[in-house]
Amino acid sequence: MSLKTLHFHGRGPLAQRLRRHAREVRQLVDQAGGSNLRVCGSGATGTEHAGSDIDLLFDMGTAMGLMELGTLERRLSELLG
Repeated sequence: MSLKTLHFHGRGPLAQRLRRHAREVRQLVDQAGGSNLRVCGSGATGTEHAGSDIDLLFDMGTAMGLMELGTLERRLSELLG
């Protein structure tokens, strides 16, 4: 997977955190078998607020079980806060 920059419009604190850790986020998704990582939701559109989270969308080469998905979510949460 290419570790190119994630492109999205958000400028708030969550978007800044995601930009700082974009390489690590891509690596975690890649390790889980994902590709074509995108940012969606308020972080992508620049409409985030105090209660917002980071919404990521990616393609999976093979199906991911709930345990694998939970592990990926935990690792991303630890990285991004």
